[in-house]
Amino acid sequence: MKKFLKFIVSSIVENPKEVEISETEGEGIIEYSIKAKPDDLKYVIGKSGRTINAIRTLARIKASKLQKRINININEQD
Repeated sequence: MKKFLKFIVSSIVENPKEVEISETEGEGIIEYSIKAKPDDLKYVIGKSGRTINAIRTLARIKASKLQKRINININEQD
């Protein structure tokens, strides 16, 4: 799943080498945190959050096939 998210996010940003995705596993849910440069966050979030919602939907579909639950957060790199 981490490679899947990295591929999607790296494909839409201007600085793909600066994208970091971390994974934290909790009780029945896996949390993914996407870190990108502040200038690239506008591409990841999209207009009115449409892009990140689409990424979350795709990731949840893939996770449901693996019978897992996931959550995706966005963080700004310093």
